[in-house]
Amino acid sequence: MFVLGLLLLAAKATAQTDASLTMQQLQLEKEALEKQLAAASAASPTAAGASEMCYTGTIVSGFTTMTEDDVMEALWPQVSASLAEHLRTHEGMENFLERSGTCQLKCFEDMVDLTYRTLYGKLGPDYLSRTTKVQRVFVKATAGAFAACYPARNDGQRNKLLVSEMNLAEKIVRVTKQPGAPAFTDYEIPDGLQCMNEGKESQFPIADFMAGFTKELNMLMSHYTLAKKRAIVSPMLEATLTAPLFAFLKLP
Repeated sequence: MFVLGLLLLAAKATAQTDASLTMQQLQLEKEALEKQLAAASAASPTAAGASEMCYTGTIVSGFTTMTEDDVMEALWPQVSASLAEHLRTHEGMENFLERSGTCQLKCFEDMVDLTYRTLYGKLGPDYLSRTTKVQRVFVKATAGAFAACYPARNDGQRNKLLVSEMNLAEKIVRVTKQPGAPAFTDYEIPDGLQCMNEGKESQFPIADFMAGFTKELNMLMSHYTLAKKRAIVSPMLEATLTAPLFAFLKLP
């Protein structure tokens, strides 16, 4: 669930990016951290190894055995249908999406895939569990994926959307607990507005942002033991950040 925490740090990192922190310095810091982690692994190989393992096997849904890719291929049709049905009875969110950019919906699609792949690797055979604990994890993660791509412009708007977002997340989670089940709806998601900065992603200083974000992340990591650090550093970090960042770049 640390992926959600990483997303929340992103806004703070933008303001605190240190211009003097070059990519070369960042690489040196990364190498130094990797050496520390390697030393920790040697000292406690069992704990370190357990923290970095992600499940890559299959799960059984009904009478069907499915791989991770099978599950993810069936995911977005279910999610988009759930979103469309949610909008049928939530006019406020529908109006919000009508005023949002088309690139934000694509961002949500990308974030849902990334989020659920992370949960698949983390939970393994428990991915389809319906226990309260697992359900709560999925709901929070799904709501976080939506909020990452559809940030509110102010606290008042955020508070109004929060309840609707959680209700939407609960609906999505209920449907996705049956991978591959047909998802039908005759209600359409609004097209939204054209993202005015589409195609200008190269103008966004992603390297500087990642440098500032990584500096902020390293400060946070300093409060954890080396064994826990390995669990925090995810190979999906850059993808997790880049999807919503590029969506924001394209907006007016």
